[in-house]
Amino acid sequence: MIYAIVPVKQLDQAKSRLSKILTPAARQKLVLTMLCDVLRTLLHNPMIDGVGVISGDATVLALAASEGAEPLLDQTADLNSALVQASRHVAARGATGVLVLPADVPLVTDRDIAALLDASGVGPGIVIAPSPDGGTNALLIRPPSAVPFQFGLESLQRHCEAAQQRDLAIQVINAAGLSMDIDNCDDLVQLTEANGQTATQQLVRHLLMTTRMPCI
Repeated sequence: MIYAIVPVKQLDQAKSRLSKILTPAARQKLVLTMLCDVLRTLLHNPMIDGVGVISGDATVLALAASEGAEPLLDQTADLNSALVQASRHVAARGATGVLVLPADVPLVTDRDIAALLDASGVGPGIVIAPSPDGGTNALLIRPPSAVPFQFGLESLQRHCEAAQQRDLAIQVINAAGLSMDIDNCDDLVQLTEANGQTATQQLVRHLLMTTRMPCI
């Protein structure tokens, strides 16, 4: 049983690196739209047995529930602790594996999810889709408590080291829809140039047309 967990910051703190080019309202709309794209991919995937969104933001949790995901109120102080809370919750419900997927990978597809699951096999281990800066854009762990969460700077290396220390299988995959996360102005431009017509792409194209951005 594979359960997907999508962590989301408080909306007033989300995507702060875009604060010089997008208003708070635009950033919040961007986060919620990306979340919808990610949730719809996960919720319609027959290989995923459940989807939860962990956040301390009431608006985020309400949206998650309206889309059909399980809202999980974050009772911790940081991302990795929130993921521990969520993974314990789903493990208690019978999950044999946890897929952590951030909300800012709106191009994720069923093919990307299948690639992660196919690479995981059935035994203990981790599968990672790296971000271009050495971070982690997706993490599949079997069983849910196999390794401690290491999200943050250089998390790809730290997740791999944690798995090596525990003699766990490690797979690093490059999936097209997981190769881009949205953190800065250049990411927004690349998103609009990518193939697809996701809700996030449509929103960002509108924002680029109506906002003066230094990267275009």
